[in-house]
Amino acid sequence: MRNGMLLLVLCFQLSAFGRATKRAPESTPSPAAEASPSPSASPAQGPIPQGVLATIGKDTGSNVDRNFAQGALDELNRVVASGCVRTEFTKGSVTSLHNIDGKQVQTKIEAYERFVAGAPYALDLRWYSKFGKTVGYTYTYKDAAEKGPSETRIYSNTRMMGTKQDHAAHLAHELSHQARAGGFVHWTVHQGSTPYEIGNAVDRCLAVKR
Repeated sequence: MRNGMLLLVLCFQLSAFGRATKRAPESTPSPAAEASPSPSASPAQGPIPQGVLATIGKDTGSNVDRNFAQGALDELNRVVASGCVRTEFTKGSVTSLHNIDGKQVQTKIEAYERFVAGAPYALDLRWYSKFGKTVGYTYTYKDAAEKGPSETRIYSNTRMMGTKQDHAAHLAHELSHQARAGGFVHWTVHQGSTPYEIGNAVDRCLAVKR
């Protein structure tokens, strides 16, 4: 969604694979409803140093269970490094490859390479607790600005967190919204957009070991 100056506040709600977006304020989140592969697939393309897509950032909130969060990131990094996420994401067609500035990539391979280009990403995790179906949210730019530094924070609702595998898919979805990882959006299209496709690809890859 845009509010005049491209304000993007993206939330993440359960749907077919547990993801959708909506708007929520930073300090008191109050979002409303609108978030067979092989892990040993061919190596992922794109600069992913030491096979790490994301780490826990230094500005992560004090209430975050770091053992749980690290476990989720370990799962995410494993299926990204194996090439499974790239393989699953680039299969078939996609409804929307748009990012905050329009359609800047033409293929799913280009979208994936844009997603991993800045890896490893330090994620500043924020946890909150709220009844409802919203899993979490992030912004494209820091503090929901129109442009400038990329957002680094990902907000997650502890009441909708699920397993480490569920959380891994949520983090991948939200990361893809941030400017540094492509700034992908789903203003009019949810399922079939890059953020959903990324999260669903992680889901499918992790399902192999569940």
